[in-house]
Amino acid sequence: GPATRESRHLAIIRAFLEGVNSKDFNYIRRFIKARTEGLPYDSTSYTQLYAVHNYIAENCTYDFNKEDYLYDESRKERMGEYLAAGKIRDRSRYDIYLGLIAGLDLGYFTAYLADNRSGKISNEYFEPTVSNDYLFVALLKGGEAHFMYPKKERFGYYLNELPFYFENSITRLLTLDDFRNYKTAIEEKFRSVTTPGSGYSDNVRNQSASVEVNIDEQTVKLASNISLSGQFSTLGRGSYLYGSCDPTVNPAYCEKFGESFASTIRSDAYKVTGVDQDYPFKTGITIKFNADESISQKGDTVILDMSGWFNHITDANLNAKNRVLNYYPDFMYSDTYTYQIKFTEEVEVLSQMPIAKIENSY
Repeated sequence: GPATRESRHLAIIRAFLEGVNSKDFNYIRRFIKARTEGLPYDSTSYTQLYAVHNYIAENCTYDFNKEDYLYDESRKERMGEYLAAGKIRDRSRYDIYLGLIAGLDLGYFTAYLADNRSGKISNEYFEPTVSNDYLFVALLKGGEAHFMYPKKERFGYYLNELPFYFENSITRLLTLDDFRNYKTAIEEKFRSVTTPGSGYSDNVRNQSASVEVNIDEQTVKLASNISLSGQFSTLGRGSYLYGSCDPTVNPAYCEKFGESFASTIRSDAYKVTGVDQDYPFKTGITIKFNADESISQKGDTVILDMSGWFNHITDANLNAKNRVLNYYPDFMYSDTYTYQIKFTEEVEVLSQMPIAKIENSY
């Protein structure tokens, strides 16, 4: 529970406050120095926090080794040594981030919150405080607060980046002082903040392609551009970068453009052209590929099968037949597909996709 977690934190904070000269902590100090040396002066230490946190998100691998948990907890953690080698171990997942906060001489809160899909943390629903993931809120020297979500796979979140199920979420903030006197109960009225949210204009996915249809050769060539922003970046860019996907979300967020209608795409064909480390974390991707299975011909009639070319996010398991409660998507968003199709010969369109008109109370 929280008391056990905070007791582990105490040892790390005390070591940095007292300047403990151990091999492990010196590795962390050198790591921070290497990432921040040469940065412009910042009295708040935001620039340094930003650089260190986002370096780990982009460059450090993640190692979950179940053997780490088969031995006595007294074995050396060696988190600093592994960090220096560019590796975050599951065993040290939270401790590393706390060491970075302490090494930058910043204050912090431990932040407990509930997955919005299951409820909101409260005095009545406190189970997430015991068993859920938790965050750190780093406090800059000017008082500003920033959210840090420790990475749990090769893909990592940037500073202040949270998946939708942790957005607009009541977050309980704890400090070591809350556990100073074990005989005194923690205040019933807890210290809390609400995590940042996102809106329709932030969560945008644009997927466009120039399509060349060669009738003689029966080929379909696409040159595509994909732009992810907001939650589409948070949930989807890991798939393009590392082939990773949050197992708790709809897998459609992680489906890469073209995979649903072109079977010959190589995973290394996708080129990530840029990732913005600031909100809304815009990501650009390009790819050129063939989708020759989309074209066929019967006599003089050329058939361009566009099945799988439009993959909007839907819930395959939704059954609305006897539903009483309202249904809401994971977040508000804009999702567009644009195809500019050029044939090598003049063609006459015999049939086209029907125009769908959707009307609802929104």
